[in-house]
Amino acid sequence: MSFQGLTVKFEVIVIFAGFVAGHILYLLSVIQIQCSLQTLTKYFIFFREILAHYIKYPEVFSKYLLFAIFEEIVWRYAVQSYLLHLLENPLVAVILTAILFTLDHYSSFLHRNTGCVAEFLIFSIILGITFYASGDFLLVIFIHLVRNCNIVFYRQLFGES
Repeated sequence: MSFQGLTVKFEVIVIFAGFVAGHILYLLSVIQIQCSLQTLTKYFIFFREILAHYIKYPEVFSKYLLFAIFEEIVWRYAVQSYLLHLLENPLVAVILTAILFTLDHYSSFLHRNTGCVAEFLIFSIILGITFYASGDFLLVIFIHLVRNCNIVFYRQLFGES
């Protein structure tokens, strides 16, 4: 019985770590793309509002949770794992998966600058390394989820497309 309790506690810690890491990675992407500490401060101030937004609009949270689960099953669990098995080189498998993942999202970048593409590629590599190093599927799902929800929240808040 205590073993099951330990597993639940560990999963809660992983989910919390995913939320924190996802938020930090998103804020770092803001710095990279916006090149502004003022913009970073503006975004960071709204952390509590983001949590309230998740609670107020559970359908948004649920939608992006499903997206994150699906994409991580396809890209990290299937493609990256297959490439790792095929190539027997973790770094190459992670980078190739990240490139394919970025290309799959290319339509999202058509009206944005190349910095967005580079940032997304870096984010994808970080997800791949995290999954490879930790083997924790739940962690990468929640990092991905938080990024997606942050993008939606800040676009609504600041009227960005």
